[in-house]
Amino acid sequence: MNKLFNKQSKLAPQQATRLQRLSMSVASYLVTLSILSFCAWLDLVAWQIPFHFFVSLVVINAVFFYLIYNGYNLRCKDHSMTAAQMIVSLVPTLYSVYFLDLGQARASFLVVAIVPLLYGMLALTTRTFLKIGILFIALYILMILLINKNRPDSINPTMEVLQAFALIVVVIQITIIGGYISGLRSKLRNRNKELNIALVKISDMANRDELTGIANRRKIFEVLDTEVKRKREPNTAIGICILDVDHFKRINDTYGHQVGDEVLKRIAEEIPKSLRTMDCFGRYGGEEFLLILPSTSLEGTEIKANRVREDVAKLEFKNLPPGEKVTISIGIAVYFPEEEIDATIQRADKALYEAKAHGRNRCVAHPSP
Repeated sequence: MNKLFNKQSKLAPQQATRLQRLSMSVASYLVTLSILSFCAWLDLVAWQIPFHFFVSLVVINAVFFYLIYNGYNLRCKDHSMTAAQMIVSLVPTLYSVYFLDLGQARASFLVVAIVPLLYGMLALTTRTFLKIGILFIALYILMILLINKNRPDSINPTMEVLQAFALIVVVIQITIIGGYISGLRSKLRNRNKELNIALVKISDMANRDELTGIANRRKIFEVLDTEVKRKREPNTAIGICILDVDHFKRINDTYGHQVGDEVLKRIAEEIPKSLRTMDCFGRYGGEEFLLILPSTSLEGTEIKANRVREDVAKLEFKNLPPGEKVTISIGIAVYFPEEEIDATIQRADKALYEAKAHGRNRCVAHPSP
């Protein structure tokens, strides 16, 4: 039992929902079984018929449970197997109705037999709904013809025609309403998908720098805040690097702002290629970028920063004259839990200033407080 529970807890939410729906169908079977048992108690039908119905409900639902629980239903076009469950459910019900001699009792069971059609409102298209409705009517007519052949004394032709006509009208109405509801649900699902896609795009736009496409200042500080709040070992550090493009004002003044923008975009495109999945790189402001290196020591941060600096120095820019190189300076600091993160950023900024003051195209690390 524990093994079964553990496996079910790992099922995808959609599969768990399908199993819940299956339990609803079991409840419907049990209601029908109770009515059939009551008929047997009134001597309207032999007790073996409720027993047969009980065996069929156990077998049918066990099969569908096995298929859904083990994921075989995912091979079907309809993952919920709604149509299949509806069709199969008609068989034991009509089988039981066949053995009822009293016409009024058969009429009562018709109401019960229609209930499975209502489940189709949750998933089926109008066309599929109509096919199942026609199949139901055909099976019912076939059942009446068999009763008329084998037990003609239990048939009242006028009453049976009236019941068949009423059944046809009800099934057509359920089909129309069910198809309409299913169509509305389908439209709602599509609208929800479109809304989710739009929300993802909006969220992405809110977290992305418009020019470079990398994380913006808001996003990198959000990541940084998450990293700071994460439980860590006492000596675990976060490497913080502030990168600044050297002589960027001169590039803008000499070659124009469009070329300057291209330089920023090219750098923003190149640096993430050598980063880990856990690292975060974003635009800090203007020609400055911020690099966050979780679980990285001061030595490791310096090594990574120098590799980044060297990679940028090797880049070629199509809108700059041959031989015109773009370099960056990097200020480095490492955050430890006992320090405020703002103080760490200030130390990295101070280190960047020192890198600029000592000739640029270099990395300077500020010692821990």
